[in-house]
Amino acid sequence: MKTYINNKFIRLLPYIGSLFLLSISMNASAAIKLGKIELTSTNQDIIGDGEQAYSYRVKVTDADSGDAMPDLSFDADKVTWSVVDASDNNYDYGKLQEEGKLFFGDQRLITDKHGYLTATLASTVGVNTVLAKLDIVTKDDKQERIANTPVNFTAPEKPTGLLVYNQDVSQYGGTNVTNQPEPIVGLAYKFFSSGNGPVNLPDRTIAELRDAANTPVFDPDSETAIAEVTRGSTAVVYNPEFGKFYLGKMNGGDAPALGLTELKLSVINDKTGAIKAYTHTLNYQRQLTNIMSINSATGAGYVTNDNDCSSGKYGGNPGQSYTLTAVNLSEIIPVSGVSQGITLLEEYPDLRHWTLLSWADSKHAVAPDSVKLMVKDDRPGVPTVGKLVTYDISTKQITDVIPASLPTNKSYAFLCVIHKK
Repeated sequence: MKTYINNKFIRLLPYIGSLFLLSISMNASAAIKLGKIELTSTNQDIIGDGEQAYSYRVKVTDADSGDAMPDLSFDADKVTWSVVDASDNNYDYGKLQEEGKLFFGDQRLITDKHGYLTATLASTVGVNTVLAKLDIVTKDDKQERIANTPVNFTAPEKPTGLLVYNQDVSQYGGTNVTNQPEPIVGLAYKFFSSGNGPVNLPDRTIAELRDAANTPVFDPDSETAIAEVTRGSTAVVYNPEFGKFYLGKMNGGDAPALGLTELKLSVINDKTGAIKAYTHTLNYQRQLTNIMSINSATGAGYVTNDNDCSSGKYGGNPGQSYTLTAVNLSEIIPVSGVSQGITLLEEYPDLRHWTLLSWADSKHAVAPDSVKLMVKDDRPGVPTVGKLVTYDISTKQITDVIPASLPTNKSYAFLCVIHKK
């Protein structure tokens, strides 16, 4: 009997299989109804790193009975997940999907045991207000659903370099500066790679985030840049028209951008809405300013007292949160026995071409061939310690005594400094 029953059961298997296939075929051909697109992820603002993703599901039910339809399969060319922009910007998110920057993954073509089709959405760029969309084609009709909840992908932050420019004071405010690929002709500049300075902040300088000296991080003709100071000084000013940061500008009583200050530039593609984010962390230890450039033709502004930096004549606005003091020699060049970190001339060997020295004498950012800096001597054990001396940038010579009468064709710069507190 046991053997007979088993043989009979075996002979029935083909018929059972046919009935099972018939059941599936009937389900697939039955009219269906799509429910709304449900966002099952709790976080609605994740990083666009290509790894993190939002999860979606859509319930498929029988159009007549309303019952869920589990284990219902669809052909791949009948199920299409796409994205649309929920904002008024009308960004072309479809282009991002074509480029593989915004993509759906883990797309299930068979409903689960509860009747849901599922998919995930990830991005390799920042993008905002994204709505998932699902189109399904059956033999009877085409159904479309758009999610009600927009999601955002935060742009991954990329540390990048900083190109520091000499500023032409004849155009203070930067109206003469354009975001061109090459550094501005006729103006001094210095590129600092990510995490590599600068330490010294010459007054009246501007800066731009760049991947390299000749590689801007955005194209103003097709992208929009939004800048912010995410950490540190609020004295940094950004000009959105030219994509420049103003680092050495003292605004009223505000302290300059000293210490840890993080600059961030979010670059938005005007067509697709893709967002890239660039950062650079500053750690300026001192800001240097030239309270006067002395020209022997007039002798104007000649000083011998280092207290002139902090006097009311040159000290700035009352109530300011910083104090100007005379620059030490060890802050200009390395001095044995005194540690000041990277000195001004080590960081800017072409200092003569910076407006720090030339602004008072010329509207052009070009200094005279020979410049002497007035600084306080802090060399241990020398007779002039604590007194003003001059340092000739060209000859690298220190003059112990400032001459009573200035030689012809020489310019002297009396430098003052603001230190990080």
